[in-house]
Amino acid sequence: MTSFELLQEVELADDFPSEGIARGTRGTIVEKFDTPSEAYDVEVVSDDGATEVLLPSVRPNQIRPARSLVL
Repeated sequence: MTSFELLQEVELADDFPSEGIARGTRGTIVEKFDTPSEAYDVEVVSDDGATEVLLPSVRPNQIRPARSLVL
């Protein structure tokens, strides 16, 4: 299983319908928890840099490392 670091950019592997956030959306790890189990708080921001949503206690299987954007 992949371990993620603070401030790492990730992609959501699941939809979060209660938050209106779809799979594939990018976010940033802003907090990491090991107890009682591994979980992360993921911040999703809008194009203008404002926080759209903070997803609490996201499990490792719900995120993946963000793919590089090729311009």
